[in-house]
Amino acid sequence: MAQAAHRAGMAQDQFAQQVASLNHALGVVQGRANQAAVARAEAALKADPDFGGANYDKTLSDAKATVEALGGQELLAEIDASGLGNSPALIKALAKLARSGVVKGSFVAGGNARDGERSLADLLYGG
Repeated sequence: MAQAAHRAGMAQDQFAQQVASLNHALGVVQGRANQAAVARAEAALKADPDFGGANYDKTLSDAKATVEALGGQELLAEIDASGLGNSPALIKALAKLARSGVVKGSFVAGGNARDGERSLADLLYGG
């Protein structure tokens, strides 16, 4: 950093202060971009005739329950950290999965149905 400061005609501490200011500004811009992306995704999901409107809160609840059933809090945290938690397509797919009855507290598939739940094979092939 000392060489870069020298080339810029600044003392090293001045240069470090400029770099810190730039990093802060970039963080603000990135934060605003993320907020805008979340707002767009939320608006798109709320506008969906099947998953939005009065169904919006249930859609989010169903999607979250599906993720928790399949991968627990760890998966939920990973999806949120990656930004995929704001994907209307992913939220709708997860909500559909929950509403199909395939996921209910624990993953039910391939004849492993419990407590009267229908297995994935039953749902797909009418068993």
